[in-house]
Amino acid sequence: MERWGSPIARWTLLAAVLGSGMAFLDGTVVNVALPTIAVDLHADLADLQWVLDAYLVTLTALLLLGGALGDKYGRRRVFMIGVAAFAVASALCGIAPTTETLIAARALQGVGAALLVPGSLALLSATVRQEDRSARSVRGRGSWALRERAGPFVGGWLVDAASWRWAFFINIAAGRTSCCSPLGTCPRASIRTRRAISTCSGPRWSPSVSRP
Repeated sequence: MERWGSPIARWTLLAAVLGSGMAFLDGTVVNVALPTIAVDLHADLADLQWVLDAYLVTLTALLLLGGALGDKYGRRRVFMIGVAAFAVASALCGIAPTTETLIAARALQGVGAALLVPGSLALLSATVRQEDRSARSVRGRGSWALRERAGPFVGGWLVDAASWRWAFFINIAAGRTSCCSPLGTCPRASIRTRRAISTCSGPRWSPSVSRP
């Protein structure tokens, strides 16, 4: 466990904020870009609804599975896979020539988000000491509020200044920064449970440390 001011804790916070920020900021940014997407890809109302729902459905459906995979195979590993998948899916969204391709890429984005969101919170809890987690929580809530407020402004600026495609391309830079942060120095704190059978006291659950 690390103290809050240590470099490892700060880098972990940066990676977690960027990773989860991609997932949550993407929803508000894309909402602003929908009218331009409709014009550019000749999409009707049903297509635009699926552009939103394809992401939200896969994210909510697989969120618990993403947390379970992190517990089993390592939080750091699953988080990095989720960030990479989200960045690749964002690139596919940015180059999508049709609404069908965009919807499929949005569904893949939801899969990546379902892997990285549980891992971002778990990495912080596993890295920062318990007595310092209140400070981490305050900063995390502050960054959450900032992302919620900044989403529409960032989306509107990107659509007006460049193209709706940059609303997705921006995730590639955030994902690369998150992946390049020194998460390899994070402690091996992924925990999974296994069932230990005792002939005297019956079934018992005991924790075991697994690879991050």
